[in-house]
Amino acid sequence: MTRIRFDSMAPLPAGNAPLIRWLLVALAFLVVNALQAQSNSAIEQSRLYPRTIPPSGGSLSAEGISMPQGEGIAAEDESFGVQQILKEQQEIPEFLISSSSTVYFTNNEALTHTDEKSDEFFVGDIGFSWTPRLSPGWQFQLGGAMALFRYEDSALDFESLGAGTGLVFTPPNMWGISFSGRYDFVELLDRHANQILQDHEFSLAVQKVLVLGRSHALSFGILGSAGISDPFAEQRDQIGFGIAYHLQLTRYFGSDFGYRISEYFYNAHDRRDLNQVFSLALHYNFKSWLALNGYLSGAINHSNESVFSYKVFTGGGGVGLVVRF
Repeated sequence: MTRIRFDSMAPLPAGNAPLIRWLLVALAFLVVNALQAQSNSAIEQSRLYPRTIPPSGGSLSAEGISMPQGEGIAAEDESFGVQQILKEQQEIPEFLISSSSTVYFTNNEALTHTDEKSDEFFVGDIGFSWTPRLSPGWQFQLGGAMALFRYEDSALDFESLGAGTGLVFTPPNMWGISFSGRYDFVELLDRHANQILQDHEFSLAVQKVLVLGRSHALSFGILGSAGISDPFAEQRDQIGFGIAYHLQLTRYFGSDFGYRISEYFYNAHDRRDLNQVFSLALHYNFKSWLALNGYLSGAINHSNESVFSYKVFTGGGGVGLVVRF
């Protein structure tokens, strides 16, 4: 009778050792690539998300152009008409604290070129901005934000921490055109507090607000930026153009439409992306500090490395709070 001994300390047969080593290396390669793909998806989502919300005054985002036309929550007594639009353009609140809770649906959770998967996710964020006017033509900006992303059916969960500062210069006799320079820092963490990304971004922008009538205004701007990132593969520079249209439908109900096109130049592997985002936001203001918000957006990303090309549609709604000082 032949007995077979199972001993975890027994050496592998010499003839099978190369095969076992190859299988272990292949398994490690697959695990590392799966974790890297998950990290890249979180990075792509975190960079796309700010562009899916039409620009609004007081926002201090490295990915968005700050356009002073209100935060979507207007004062009850002055929320309709050209006077309010001009007031918001000229008198951005000096100190602002904002918070929102929003639930979204997306048809491409990981922003992949193939094998798209739909999912629901929750975004909770809180932020502040301080924008004192230094002189009639100069304004200082300082802000910070923290956001929590949680997905229903995937392990893509992550957190975003950011801070930024800059200066806005609106020279006299320049038709209201403003120039801004900013520095922004963003750090991404997975749900276990492990770092996914550190991003430093230096940007310059030119922007203009046109009041078109009694209750609507058009804003547009050009943005250029250079980044320093860890990991290096995610480091990129960009040039972009953004346009936003604000329409105040009633005293309490307003809408914002945004379009953003950007060219991204990655510093690794000669990757180049052309990204377009269309976005629509609707706001119903119950109070000067409380609003119900709805969002729709679509994004198309073309890359010279096809694996990074994607199309995505996102929609959702939630509640926003703003406190002004």
